Amino acid sequence: MKISLLSRPELIRNYLMNLIYSNREVEAMIPSERELCRQFKVTRPTVRLAIKGLIREGALEIRPGLGTFIIRRMHNTDEFGRPYRNVAILTGDGRQVAVDRFFWEIYAAAGTELVRSNVTIRPGLLLGGSREELLVELGRLKVDGVVWISPPELEYPRVLEEMGVPVICINRGMDDSGISCVWQDMEQAGRDCGRRLLERNRRNVLLIRAPRSFSGRLFHAGLTAAFATAKVPFSGHLTMEELPGWQDKLKLLLECRTPIDAIYADSQLVSDVLKVIRASGAVSTPCLISGKHRLELLSDFSHCMMLDMPLETLGKTAARRLLDRLEGAVTGRVCECLPIPIVDYPEP
Repeated sequence: MKISLLSRPELIRNYLMNLIYSNREVEAMIPSERELCRQFKVTRPTVRLAIKGLIREGALEIRPGLGTFIIRRMHNTDEFGRPYRNVAILTGDGRQVAVDRFFWEIYAAAGTELVRSNVTIRPGLLLGGSREELLVELGRLKVDGVVWISPPELEYPRVLEEMGVPVICINRGMDDSGISCVWQDMEQAGRDCGRRLLERNRRNVLLIRAPRSFSGRLFHAGLTAAFATAKVPFSGHLTMEELPGWQDKLKLLLECRTPIDAIYADSQLVSDVLKVIRASGAVSTPCLISGKHRLELLSDFSHCMMLDMPLETLGKTAARRLLDRLEGAVTGRVCECLPIPIVDYPEP
């Protein structure tokens, strides 16, 4: 049996919050106090405690002789009385600000696109937590929509959608999850890189991925598929999660008799990979494959294959699709895939 750690008023509050955020009617009434008492097996004072808290927050109102009604969500106004939509932009797991340039370029592009829209929109970071904390925070900020950059799991986007808050995920949800998403085609990029490497007779390839790297897994799938099509065995891969001492392993591989021809590294690992390569006594330098947004780290590197990731386009597209959903121009799931050009650096 599942045991809830929430108090009875908190359980009733969360139930009512789900009703509030899934409401699409102009005039919607919540269940009566008697019905809530019967449903949650509590007394009226307990039900009233939960309802009064939501009345103070402006989510509910009592109409004498009629009942308790949901106040329409699109009532957010600024200090001048002008309506606006409150949109949150989340990065990663939502609990911390990601400092990687990958996140910030997408974040800036999405925020700029939202601000330029006809309706005043206030993008901002929403700090996540447990499901209950997320509901409380959403209620406080009166969030109308969310752009989520690389969520680690799809549980929260599903919760928000169930509550009636539209979510556009970036780089997650492109499978049959039912979540609206915009993503860059990392699997096709892996296929394209694989074909180029084989054309240049670079067959001993190593992938170094960070734990839970969804983009890295897609790239790996595309690369191995390209090698399988050409009937060439794929050498293997390392992950920080499976091999904590991957730097030492990489150094040994670089110094062995069979040289590594190419290395793919997730963007957050590029600097560590470069340190190992430069410190090793490798006779030949492998071709390094990574995102073009890490080019400043590779300026003195002789062989690079850069993924020209459309970060600005990703952010703008996600913002536009969210606006389409908020304005009712699109109903149902929204999915859009953006190609990734491959750029040689320095140019051959």
